[in-house]
Amino acid sequence: MRRGLALHRSPSMAPRIWAATGAGFTLIELLLVIGIIAILAAIVIVAVNPTKQLLKAQDAKRDHGANQLEKAVAQYQIANGKLPNDGLILSGTGSAKQVCAQGMAEARTAAQFTSANAEYLSIANNASLQTGDIDFTLAGWIYKETNTDFQYVASKYDSAADGEWGLYNDATGALTFNIWNISNRGTVTSGVLAPRAWHFFVVWHNAATNTVNMQINNGTVISAATTGAPASTAASLRFGAYLSSPAHHFDGRQDSMAFWRRALTAGERSWLYNAGHGRSYAALGAEDGAGDALKESLASWWDVEETGGTRSDAHGGNHLADNNTVASAEGWSGTDTSCIGLDALSPTFVASIPRDTTEGCANYTGYRIFHDGPAVRVIPANKGKTRSEAGSTLNCGLVGYWPLDESTGLTVKDASGNGNQGTIVGSPVSSTNVPAVVQFADPYSLSFNGTDDYVDMGQPATLRPPAQISYGGWVNWTSFAQDSAGHAMMSFAVHPNFGFMLYQATDDPRNRIQNFIVTTAGAGGFAASTLLATGTWYHVFVTYDGANMLLYINGTLAHTRAYTGKLQWNGVNTNFYLGTTYYPWGLKFHGLLDDMRVYNRALSAGEVADLAAGRN
Repeated sequence: MRRGLALHRSPSMAPRIWAATGAGFTLIELLLVIGIIAILAAIVIVAVNPTKQLLKAQDAKRDHGANQLEKAVAQYQIANGKLPNDGLILSGTGSAKQVCAQGMAEARTAAQFTSANAEYLSIANNASLQTGDIDFTLAGWIYKETNTDFQYVASKYDSAADGEWGLYNDATGALTFNIWNISNRGTVTSGVLAPRAWHFFVVWHNAATNTVNMQINNGTVISAATTGAPASTAASLRFGAYLSSPAHHFDGRQDSMAFWRRALTAGERSWLYNAGHGRSYAALGAEDGAGDALKESLASWWDVEETGGTRSDAHGGNHLADNNTVASAEGWSGTDTSCIGLDALSPTFVASIPRDTTEGCANYTGYRIFHDGPAVRVIPANKGKTRSEAGSTLNCGLVGYWPLDESTGLTVKDASGNGNQGTIVGSPVSSTNVPAVVQFADPYSLSFNGTDDYVDMGQPATLRPPAQISYGGWVNWTSFAQDSAGHAMMSFAVHPNFGFMLYQATDDPRNRIQNFIVTTAGAGGFAASTLLATGTWYHVFVTYDGANMLLYINGTLAHTRAYTGKLQWNGVNTNFYLGTTYYPWGLKFHGLLDDMRVYNRALSAGEVADLAAGRN
């Protein structure tokens, strides 16, 4: 007969303690056995599936990282009074133990002066702008088109008997500030300032020390003694000229000009310069001390954001009249960087987050970041997932993607979802010759005859990113032209005015890659040294992050050139092309193109390597 396990109260033990009869176990022994089994099972589970434990730790780290990024964004907002207009660049550095939030280059507007048109902005004298023997400061950003002749940046000078001060570019390209009282009473001059680049200046008169002073780009202060105080006159204030003939009109741009009835401190000047990123008037309300202090004795601040006509005084009522249609142009970058000393994220990373992102970009650190204008949210994108499960980041920031898989018709489709379709011109034909490493459906490439074949995409705004860019694809040359025309694979540019261009080298040896981009610092380019062969597929890709242009060939870094500035898109008057350029005399590419792309951010080396490995 089978022996059962009957439980009853044992009179020999304390109340409520149960024992087993016969050959069974006591309850305590049974519970002990069950506990041992549970421990062994747990050990087995961890041994069999350690991934869950590791993912739990990784998720906690991701939550911590998201919190740090949001704190960096908050720090940016405190320092600048608002979030940036165009987007954020978040970064972390393991060695520096800090996380940083930087505004993408904002689409600011500057006043564009053309000297041949005798243009200037002005306001009649009033007590807030009149000087004499007082402390006063003028600060702002200038961008000179040339360094020839005398060009007045600003002046309060109507005649020798009715003048106070002047600021001008002299014939050597140096900036000069002087004060006036019947005659020159003190002059200070900078070194030569390069044309076609933005420079931040601060000039001031110190009545206590009897000096005139100048600082350029937060550099060394230059001072000179005066022989008398400036006059206090009824002269008008002008930007871009002074009254006397010839008027020496300014040729270039001016932005964010401001006038104080006091001398600024070194800390205030540095805060305004902001490591080259500058400040707008809106930033003066920031709760970091310096922003509020700079409103003290501020007479006027002209952001000159208007596209024409009267330029408003953002601080007071000293609005500037336009004498002759002073135009507008792209202003200084308007970006800022705020860092917070927290436990740094690892590895070192940079993530670009355009504004109005509907899905958010999951960068390779595993964060999905949303920037809708009023707020930024940081969410660990891949919680509970391994790196291989997390998926690709190659759709993030993709603004143009042309697989070139059409076998018929005259339209090239944009697979990025941005609607940047292209029109086939000439007679390019589809080819089944495609890169062997591609790991997705890729039935065709597009063959160009080098004579009259190209694809025209028009002038889409989405293909003109403001701060960073990446572009390129698969290229297979049938022949290398032996002229200096620069036969292009991809072009959206007029050199040296705007855009970017990826093309064949214009000098021997011709079987190399050449590239240029145009930024607010001017046109910069390079020719790589890697020699290429005909009849071979190469993955050719360029990235630009605002500091460096990088060229990758087959996923390997082939060339680096340091370059700065935000991308220049003023006066776009040509189209985006595959297989040709804006030049009117041909410049057609001879060979095959496949899977061509443009991103509005700088891809990482790992992401470029993924593209070169044929991933999508």
